[in-house]
Amino acid sequence: MFTKILLAFDGSTCSRSALATALSLAKAEGAKLTLCTVVDPIQVADKNAPAPPTQAALDAACADARSMLDEALSQARAAGIDAEAQLMEGEPAYEIDQYARQIAADAIVIGTHGRSGLKRLLLGSVAEETLRNSRVPVIVVHQK
Repeated sequence: MFTKILLAFDGSTCSRSALATALSLAKAEGAKLTLCTVVDPIQVADKNAPAPPTQAALDAACADARSMLDEALSQARAAGIDAEAQLMEGEPAYEIDQYARQIAADAIVIGTHGRSGLKRLLLGSVAEETLRNSRVPVIVVHQK
């Protein structure tokens, strides 16, 4: 059913649950797994400063993200799954959707914190926006 699965991974507990699901699904389907992480410059910016983040801050955030992504990629490969990883910068939901289209993914696996009410309104939901905009099935995994 699936030959190319995209996993949106940010290193959080819920994305680690999504990783476990994506690994199981990729193994069962014999699918290629692409892990992606998106560094959002707005999140990197100092909340107390109106200026955009410095290049040094962005570089540090990207280095941290790359390390986390490489760890997850190693886990996938150790499980015998054909896997690759992509690090991007931008607005996460948009970048995930665009990358899924670019690689012709059959499905997207993404974790969610399961927030509701005011917390969801204030923090937004990358999973919800991805689900709304995706042209392929989105498997949303709740934090265990």
